[in-house]
Amino acid sequence: MVRKILRRAKKSFWLLTAPVWPLARMCMGKWRIVWREKDKDKKHLGYLKPDKTPKEFLAYMRSVGFRRHFMAYKDIDELFSMRKVHEGIFQYHLRFYKNGRITGHYEIAPEANIFKHLREICLEARKDDFLEIMGAWVV
Repeated sequence: MVRKILRRAKKSFWLLTAPVWPLARMCMGKWRIVWREKDKDKKHLGYLKPDKTPKEFLAYMRSVGFRRHFMAYKDIDELFSMRKVHEGIFQYHLRFYKNGRITGHYEIAPEANIFKHLREICLEARKDDFLEIMGAWVV
């Protein structure tokens, strides 16, 4: 009973604060409050195959359950980022860049625990999982 109330309260909080996130994300990027460029190499998955387009890749990732998320930080040169929630509290999070580079990682979802998410507790590469999902789309 208490868990159900807490879950609803958390969900309400995220829905109520949703309009603020794009602005906050923009400010964090411009002012370098959150800077994630340092670990891009650890999260590197590959590049989009030359015969594929970003639009096709986006459509494919949607077909396998990935969705855009309003509160994800946006890296420099990033075209889009998507996530797939796993087991209700974790997420597969990938980013696609202008040069075709794809990075990704597995982490605790911000809705589950914002503090663990920001401190990158439980963050894993899980490259094999991503490559299995993306298959023929990545070089």
